[in-house]
Amino acid sequence: MSEMLGIFKPDTKNVKSIFGEPTSYYQIPDYQRPYDWGDKEIQQMWDDICSAFEGQDDFYFLGPMVLVKTGNGYFEVVDGQQRLTTLTILFCVLRDFYFKHFKRKDEILKNQILDSVESMRMKKYRLRLITQAHYHNRFEQEILRKVTLPQKALTKRQKQKLKYKFMNGASILKNSLDELFDDFGIGKIRSLAQFILDKVLFITITCSDRVSAIKIFQIINTRGLELSLADLVKSSLLARLDDERKHMQFMASWRDIENIAENNDESVSDLLTYYAYYLLASKPKRSLYEEFEKLFRKKKANRVIYNFQKFAEHLDSILSSKSKVVYTLQHLPDKVFWKTILATAKMEGFQKFDQLCEELRRMYFSYWIADYTTAKTRNFSFRLVRLIKAGKTLSEIRKEIESKMDENDVVEWVQKYIKENVYWETWLKPLLIMIEYGQTDESVFIEYSRKLHVDHILPGEWGKKTYWKRRWTEEQAGFWLNKIGNVTLLSGRKNIRASNDEFPKKRKIYKGKGLDGTTGFEISKRILRHSHWTENEAKKRQRWMIKQIKKILDLRF
Repeated sequence: MSEMLGIFKPDTKNVKSIFGEPTSYYQIPDYQRPYDWGDKEIQQMWDDICSAFEGQDDFYFLGPMVLVKTGNGYFEVVDGQQRLTTLTILFCVLRDFYFKHFKRKDEILKNQILDSVESMRMKKYRLRLITQAHYHNRFEQEILRKVTLPQKALTKRQKQKLKYKFMNGASILKNSLDELFDDFGIGKIRSLAQFILDKVLFITITCSDRVSAIKIFQIINTRGLELSLADLVKSSLLARLDDERKHMQFMASWRDIENIAENNDESVSDLLTYYAYYLLASKPKRSLYEEFEKLFRKKKANRVIYNFQKFAEHLDSILSSKSKVVYTLQHLPDKVFWKTILATAKMEGFQKFDQLCEELRRMYFSYWIADYTTAKTRNFSFRLVRLIKAGKTLSEIRKEIESKMDENDVVEWVQKYIKENVYWETWLKPLLIMIEYGQTDESVFIEYSRKLHVDHILPGEWGKKTYWKRRWTEEQAGFWLNKIGNVTLLSGRKNIRASNDEFPKKRKIYKGKGLDGTTGFEISKRILRHSHWTENEAKKRQRWMIKQIKKILDLRF
């Protein structure tokens, strides 16, 4: 038990103790999201407290508060920001609008409220918001120094904006207090204020380190962890910086990384995951945050952020390249490992990068088509990271991939599955795009969207048309309908118009005319060579499609 208390110390405290003890100073670290409580949350907290007060309850429990003891005289708030900030706003509203109604006998109560906002002995604010410098300044100017209320009622859109959150919170609490004052007078407000100070309780859990605090927060918070991996890593690194210039340099690098993430539809947490896998080159043994804490323990924060930014920039150069191979890799169901491996290659100065991209496409698509899950290649993906970091050549890596694929009989399974009914397979559209790229020059890119369809050449409702019934038996149609030899790519509008027509009409649509033009896909243009579509044509197209797949994925059946 004594060992556990060295990690964290739980305690029950009322609001008066939370805000009034000599050591009661709190900072909201800059990995936390800003204060964002709106009408619903503030009103709910007010109603709950008032209900307990009216019911003359012995106490009202406002929930747990998870803190980390720091060396700068403040407790870092891991959980409890919204409640602490709302209570501070309430005390400031009482101070600025209701103290004038208090009597001489209320001097102790007034001092307790004042001391909850700013220590009367130390002349220091109890709560600091350091999520952003301008954000704390807004809190100080609009709330702590003197409450600023909106000149007119805030609109619904304004209330959703962070810059109005403090002002909106003050307005809600002021209106609630006004209703109480109008109905019952200042005595009721005095009694409620005393109830809040004395009878509203928190369980504070004070931890010796942030890792322990985060673990506890995860366990007790049923909403799940609100802080992302990026939030936690950022906070850990910033905590080491006591120099303002270094802090500014760090934040400038962090913003650059955020821009890279946004430009590539990633999150910073995604980038950190890839980076962790690059550094570890093995399956993590604990949470990524804990892994980073261990990896960065003895490293300077700005050196860490420099290397991470370099990694992110390499990944950005890969994702923004005009490589069709990289573009098709992005259709894979799992993005983590190929991105990690390619960024690793850039970080390590791998010589034959384009050929490595082709090897990864070959391996991951083959496993996908062979109906293997990501788990099948997970450990091997880490092995590829290790091989690249060890300076292995492309031929050595290719040999490892060949051996792995042979071990799992991947080529045999690919050969089997591409000859079966493929129409419903998730890999079909990306595979058709790859075949299309094999027929076009480097400047052509295909937008992967809902408007891009896979079309049956022999349509699904072939039995409703005399044309098709003359040329296809039930058995033939049943066998070929969903084979790769009977499908092609079409844009959305053409697909709708072509869906169930007779082949001569579908052929005209494939060819197009006027503003429509001929369909832009070369694999669809090949169909125009045929006057009719029979089982023989489907067989020929099947052989051609499989030949293209073997060529693109470098497979030997």
